[in-house]
Amino acid sequence: VEGRCGFAWILHSDSGSAPSAELGRSARASWDAAALALPRSVPLLWNSVNAAHADEPRLHLVDTYVEQGQAPRCSIVHGPSFGLAFFLLQASRVFRTPLPADLVASAAITDDGRVDPVEGLATKLAAARASFPGVRRVLVAASQVEDARACAGDLAIVGVASAS
Repeated sequence: VEGRCGFAWILHSDSGSAPSAELGRSARASWDAAALALPRSVPLLWNSVNAAHADEPRLHLVDTYVEQGQAPRCSIVHGPSFGLAFFLLQASRVFRTPLPADLVASAAITDDGRVDPVEGLATKLAAARASFPGVRRVLVAASQVEDARACAGDLAIVGVASAS
């Protein structure tokens, strides 16, 4: 989210695709925190977390949701909002299990696996509804469940307190 504009992104694992945007410093810190949280949150891992973390995700812009005004250009993604999504992507790589197509996540994650709230959640939910018609479930920090449900429309909100 930038101002009253929400960007809808898809995270890809394939190294052959060119990203629409790069990870900024805070987004890269979330990627790293997700890698630290994974072995602390899941008691048994059978593939390397280092390998899952080594190849940064490719962010592909799907849509831009503008509540008011004109959308700014976004070539660097900032902030911690991808944290839980980054955790799920790395877990998907480690367990070699695809993530459900009807699921999105918007929450910060700490290196010890705590899931924290993010700013701009109402705009993010509006962007998800407008840009991803197949999405039915949204993972948010447990502390933001009530706020999320108030503006979620027909999306099912799932509160998450920790990565484990």
